[in-house]
Amino acid sequence: PVRFLSVDGGHLYQHVENDLRLAERTLTADGIIAVDDFFNVGWVDISFATYDFLRRATGIIPFAVTAQKLYLAPATVAQSYRTALHGRTDLGHVETVQILGNQVLWLRQALLKKAYEVLRNVLESRAM
Repeated sequence: PVRFLSVDGGHLYQHVENDLRLAERTLTADGIIAVDDFFNVGWVDISFATYDFLRRATGIIPFAVTAQKLYLAPATVAQSYRTALHGRTDLGHVETVQILGNQVLWLRQALLKKAYEVLRNVLESRAM
């Protein structure tokens, strides 16, 4: 089982689709998938494959997005990750956007390192 998986390999539709299916099969119940280059205009297959995956996936939803990454998690824990990130005053202004009907936190680039630390701490506390 995998607790954090970064989809950052091939950039063609079939590569991303395969990586996301693998992630879905191996992800722990509280795991996170980070899809790199999600908004990269040079690699639009990543966005298309991810949207198609999310439309078919049962129980995995987006919970946060940055300029380059989309973060996914099982629906049963996505809200706890949103809460952990949104409740932090040290992350500055965090907005909420809609992606395929899901509330997703939009994190500014300057906040990424701090947000990563928050998520890592949440995952570590769940493992104990």
